[in-house]
Amino acid sequence: MDFGKAVAFPFSGRNMNKILQIALVFGIITAMQLILNGNNEYGPGTFFGVIGGLAFGLFMSGYGVTIIRAINKGEDALPAFQIGKNISDGFRIFLAGLIYMLPIIILVVIVAMMMTASMSDAFMNDMLYTLETGREPAYSSDYEQAMGGAVLMLCGTMIVMVPLAIILSFAAQIGIVRYAIEEESRVLFQFGTNTQLVFSNFGKVFKLLILMIVLGLAYGLMGGILGGIVGVVLGAGVSSGIGLIIFAVVLNIVSQLLGTMQQVTNFHLLAGFAQETGLAPTRKQKEVYAFD
Repeated sequence: MDFGKAVAFPFSGRNMNKILQIALVFGIITAMQLILNGNNEYGPGTFFGVIGGLAFGLFMSGYGVTIIRAINKGEDALPAFQIGKNISDGFRIFLAGLIYMLPIIILVVIVAMMMTASMSDAFMNDMLYTLETGREPAYSSDYEQAMGGAVLMLCGTMIVMVPLAIILSFAAQIGIVRYAIEEESRVLFQFGTNTQLVFSNFGKVFKLLILMIVLGLAYGLMGGILGGIVGVVLGAGVSSGIGLIIFAVVLNIVSQLLGTMQQVTNFHLLAGFAQETGLAPTRKQKEVYAFD
């Protein structure tokens, strides 16, 4: 995983051209929500926002598979778009992601049900006490004790859920890497194998996590700076009309551009991760295979 190469990857001329195309298309689609809804939270533009966000997610996930595959073949430029295949691959990845997140979903549902049942029982006990005695419960009422217990339960759940979510997230990403290398969709759904690969490559997974966090913070800072510049240049004095539309579209495209660049960089890191862990053959190994 070469962080410098990964960061520089989206900025090369050929790659930036493709990234701009993605940002323009999906930025304009999602900007329609702001344009059509105006100052309203909901409206006819909500459809474009939902569709734009969903299409972007599916496309970028699927296109990421193509990016990883191309990088591991030694290419230094983003591959051509294959819209249908990219979205199809993205949908497979989405389904696999749901499977990986099932333990988290089940845990959240169980904890929520337990908290709700405990607080509901405590509330009813306090109500019955008030009806029977005509007095409010003491400070340490059943409901307040249940609230304290719920907070402790929530904290305990988070201690378990956060590391579990990280492990499952990287298991899913290993599935994506293996799909890119092996080109068999079944590897996306090999929950046990991919989770085991997280633990057997824990050091490299931790390194990848740190690099992705640093990257996210860097792009977040960049987004804040660019958003501020757009706001100063275009947003000053704009309150309605065509000016507001232009401001909304430009701001949305800038946001989409940075999001696309960050994802492309993440896929480059995943391609490097594949080589470091042996999931993908290195260039030297490819030369040996070719010689054989």
